[in-house]
Amino acid sequence: MQQKRQTAAQFLNGHELPLCDVVIGLDISGSMTELYRDGVVQQFLEDLLALSQFIDANKQIDMFVFGSDSYRATLLDEDNIEGYVYREIIRMFEVESSTKYAPLMKNIAIHFSLYQEEVIKKGFSKKYIGQVLQTTREVPILAFILTDGNNFDQRETTEVLTLLEHQPIYWQFIGTGEESFPYLQKVQHQFGNINFTYAKHLGEIAQTSLYESSIEGYKHWISSTQKISR
Repeated sequence: MQQKRQTAAQFLNGHELPLCDVVIGLDISGSMTELYRDGVVQQFLEDLLALSQFIDANKQIDMFVFGSDSYRATLLDEDNIEGYVYREIIRMFEVESSTKYAPLMKNIAIHFSLYQEEVIKKGFSKKYIGQVLQTTREVPILAFILTDGNNFDQRETTEVLTLLEHQPIYWQFIGTGEESFPYLQKVQHQFGNINFTYAKHLGEIAQTSLYESSIEGYKHWISSTQKISR
């Protein structure tokens, strides 16, 4: 990790970024299995943890996983990064059969008190009513989301993006694998707080390349929004 920290520090030299809360969402659908097994996801986490040591307010990363639904995972920091993927992801969560973005995004927003959801039961059916919460937080949220699949819930995801567009959260999606990701390609031009980066072979992307593809859009969002304290 020391070398990765040095690389992150060198990259950030000249990049003026405010402190933020870093979040990571990991796709646990079946098609991701090889990336977990081959250490690619572990390397991805190490790269982002190195970056977070300089920009995260508490130097810990809030972790979530998602597939058909979304779940909290153990906080990530320098004390538990070694073997994190095997210990805290592979052993703790089962592979899911599909990929949905909305449950993850809502879960993150709820965690940071940006959003709440009320369940209304009528007979055997349930209806979820979402509501954006007023926030005075001065620390923005930078959410990295790794996926290798298009989502099966495009309408729901667009609804969440619409609700949260003016909240202090920036969604950085990283797509990998063989998919073309037309939905993410589209919505990154429709909403100001989302960016999409594609790396066909994630394990071959350099640490600084990962940073460059993610941070530029985030910096632009930070400078263009007036709801976030610099």
